[in-house]
Amino acid sequence: MTIKEPNGEDCRFTAYRWHVRAPITFDKSLKVEIERRSFAKTVNPATGKPEQHDFKYRPDFCSSVAFWYQTEPAKREWPFPPVEDRINKEILLDTADMIDQIKTSGGARARQAVNRVCTLKRALYVDNAKVGGTFEVPCRVDEEGIYSISVFQCLFRNGGIWRVTLDGPKGPVVLDKAMDFHDPYLAWRENRPENFLHGTVFEKKIGLHKLSPGDYVFRFECLGANPLSREGDDDIHAPGLNCRLDGISLRRFPWDDLYGQLQEYLADEKVLSEGWADEARETVSRLDAAVQQFRNDTGDYPRSLDELVTRPGRLADAHGRWPYAASIPRDPWGQVYHYERPGRFHLDGFDVYSFRGNSRDPVVWIGNWKDPFRFEHAVEGENLAVVDRTNGVKTAAQQIQFRPPPPLSNQRMLYVEFNNEGDFIDLALPESISPGRYRLRMRLATANNYGTLRASLNGETVVPRKDTFSHAMNTEILDLGVVNIRPGGNVLRFESIGQNPESRGYRMGLDALILTPIE
Repeated sequence: MTIKEPNGEDCRFTAYRWHVRAPITFDKSLKVEIERRSFAKTVNPATGKPEQHDFKYRPDFCSSVAFWYQTEPAKREWPFPPVEDRINKEILLDTADMIDQIKTSGGARARQAVNRVCTLKRALYVDNAKVGGTFEVPCRVDEEGIYSISVFQCLFRNGGIWRVTLDGPKGPVVLDKAMDFHDPYLAWRENRPENFLHGTVFEKKIGLHKLSPGDYVFRFECLGANPLSREGDDDIHAPGLNCRLDGISLRRFPWDDLYGQLQEYLADEKVLSEGWADEARETVSRLDAAVQQFRNDTGDYPRSLDELVTRPGRLADAHGRWPYAASIPRDPWGQVYHYERPGRFHLDGFDVYSFRGNSRDPVVWIGNWKDPFRFEHAVEGENLAVVDRTNGVKTAAQQIQFRPPPPLSNQRMLYVEFNNEGDFIDLALPESISPGRYRLRMRLATANNYGTLRASLNGETVVPRKDTFSHAMNTEILDLGVVNIRPGGNVLRFESIGQNPESRGYRMGLDALILTPIE
């Protein structure tokens, strides 16, 4: 369960109980690694506009941690930092205890009242009968810095609308032009009778503000009433213009120049990443050569990279010259090198690669394949010439990123916009393909507006029926067996023959044909 505030530089969230898909079976131990990366959004002070970066190391301020165990207590391997290092400094104005310091005008009157939904069951009540009433809450700031300011409202059915201003050494700043203290949660019957009798406490965050040391005053000025707010229990009474406060918080923001620090990080990351990438490429090249030598010597592929270091029991009598690698290091980002056989990038071979610190973006991974990635023996869909099609059928070379690896071959695919069942398109294979027998594999895209297809090569059906609908964008490789490429031209036809009941269209996407010669 995660409780999260709206996105912002001072966004807070509580992450509780991460779940993984069960069951996960293991013999001895289970190790979990969490990448400390996510979206990073900061406001450019020169333009006032937010800038977002994907999957960066964020300077998150983590204030606590918890262990969750099932059979025995987990052991702590290092001491926790002291509390003052784990919690941001905060100026907390307990307004219910500040009655003698609060100034009022315009007919407003401040008092402390019992309220069981507020801190220590009491709150500041400001009774106000007319527009223009004001009250002021004093505050002292001793340390210069950026502060995240929150007003803890006690929303109630007679609450008014108030302008909130902070006046300090550098003059007044409007924090909220019209803060509504009427309780919109009265309709939530599960909150009754508490909300009806006492109100609803709501934290209203009003931004990040750079404050200098000195004396400040929070000034609240009544501007009017919410159309639903009434002074009494009956709608015939006067509009509600009152205010209830549980407190005001000024939390010291941990970073004084978050935008500048992020720019420095991005520049440093670029330099550091380039050096790390070169190191990872060298390691991937060595591991690739070691796997190739392993196969040449033993006639089999290793089942894991660890088999390059220690002879596996299954090959106790096989020829070999261990170790093929002295050890399997971690990549420069501190993560393991990955090995897959058969590969997803090398369909007939194996993949060795590093995530390059970003498991979510296969485009940037460093592996034993060409960069930019392209399937071996690929005939790219976007390069196929259209020789015939139904009127109205549109095509485009589409550049799009799919989450599951590998990325699109040659970074693009052929997008075909079929409009109806019965539409078709004929594509000419390149004449440079030598005649002969080939193993044909076809990588198609799937999406929530894609249809059901039939495909034929030179009039012979190779795909009788394929539903390319999926809720999320994805790809699928179809192994279509052996085909004959004839001299003098070859035509691949796709036909729209229907759609999944959940699909919103008849479209299709062709990444590539993989034509592997059969010797």
